[in-house]
Amino acid sequence: MSPNLDHSYFRLSRLETSARERLRRVVRLMVALTALLLLTLISLGLLVEHQLPPQRFVAVVCLMPTVALSYALMRRERLRAAAATLAWGAFLSVAAQAVTTGGLNNPGLFAFPLLILLAGALLGPAQALALAVGEALALGFITLTRSLGLQPAVPALPAPTQGLILTFLVAMSYLALRYFLRSHQEDMEEIAGLNEALEGKVQALHTQGLELQRRDAELRRLNLELEARVAERTQELSSALARLQAAQQELVEAEKLTAMGSLVAGVAHELNTPIGNALASATTLGATANEMAQCVAAGPVRRSELLQLTRRMQDASELTERSIHRAAHLVHSFKQVAVDQASERRRCFELAEMLEEVLEMLRPNFRHRQIEFQREVVGEIQMDSYPGALSQVVMNLALNAALHAFEGRPTGCVTLRASTLPQGLIKLVCEDDGLGMDVATQRRVFEPFFTTRLGKGGSGLGLSIARNLSMQVLGGRLELESSPGQGSRFILTMPAVLGEGVLPPPLEGGR
Repeated sequence: MSPNLDHSYFRLSRLETSARERLRRVVRLMVALTALLLLTLISLGLLVEHQLPPQRFVAVVCLMPTVALSYALMRRERLRAAAATLAWGAFLSVAAQAVTTGGLNNPGLFAFPLLILLAGALLGPAQALALAVGEALALGFITLTRSLGLQPAVPALPAPTQGLILTFLVAMSYLALRYFLRSHQEDMEEIAGLNEALEGKVQALHTQGLELQRRDAELRRLNLELEARVAERTQELSSALARLQAAQQELVEAEKLTAMGSLVAGVAHELNTPIGNALASATTLGATANEMAQCVAAGPVRRSELLQLTRRMQDASELTERSIHRAAHLVHSFKQVAVDQASERRRCFELAEMLEEVLEMLRPNFRHRQIEFQREVVGEIQMDSYPGALSQVVMNLALNAALHAFEGRPTGCVTLRASTLPQGLIKLVCEDDGLGMDVATQRRVFEPFFTTRLGKGGSGLGLSIARNLSMQVLGGRLELESSPGQGSRFILTMPAVLGEGVLPPPLEGGR
């Protein structure tokens, strides 16, 4: 609400308070004047007691409780009830006085107009009309009883007494009229001023309303423009997000291919040894066979020579067989991991076997750095899940440990521990005895593209991919525990059968 309207409401409230205060003063004045009239009549009766019959004091007796009740109501702030009690009580008192003292020959009847005026000013037109009708009926009743001779003969009041009463009534009428007219004039002036002020406020409000309408139209126009801009920007952001997601997916695939390429290089290097051994033994076997053929062609062969050649051929054959078995085992491990990661097929598998296949592929890459990979699996753990996703997670965790945990150290150990938990869960821990991580690194370790080997071949996607696969594919949770100088532990909690089991609360202090 504006300050001008606040001021107008304040003026209305002040006008209402002023009218109530004037009503209180009028009631107080009427009570005082009525009490003064009572005292005057009582004093006059005492002075001329031998000339006045008892009937002349009926009004005095009736007015005494009326004045007392009006005063009590006024003290309780019941002003309208006090005014009504005073007006109707005075009317009944004067009417009773007129009936008992000879009818119309009564100066108190001149109070009737004053009572009508009092009722109209204090109680409203309806009360004034009701009082006027009552007074008319009273006068008619007095006239009727007078004409029928039913009223007792009561001596008239002495002329001085009548003059005093009439003078008092005229004075009361003058004072009441003067007060009412002055109050009415003050109210009219106040209302006129208030009306003028309100007209100004209405005009100001009208102007403000037009300004608000203009501003509202401007706001609607700006809102439409903003909505159009937001829609356009949203479309741009959606396109940018789609491009970003596509680029991220390409980076993820590139990271997978990079990891697979490094594994292929390691496996190829590892295959070089058994294949080289097989080639050397095969060459030895061929040379021995040629030598035996030459001995046989030259003539009789001694038994000792034949046994020596046979032993050399057996040794070469055994070495060839062992080398080929070793190569076949490496190829099988690589093939199984590669097929699982490429097919993303859910199947039942034995966890220890899958972990060993992954470690077989990792060991050749870090043998020159003397980094040892160990596996500790409690019991036989059967799983029904996605071995490709799990092998990718394990590979990323082990590679991350091998690349980051032992920087500046000649040796290190990465251990994979697996065990069962209640409610059909599996706990897989990738632990290293390396450098550990500080708190700042732990906070960001799972963020995409975060790496501590920027410019040294690290993409920063390995652990992010591992966490996403753990949650979205394996239905598990990947957490980190680490302290500087005390190594790191990545803890993967997942259901043994995908879709079953309830994960426990996160680790206290884990990332």
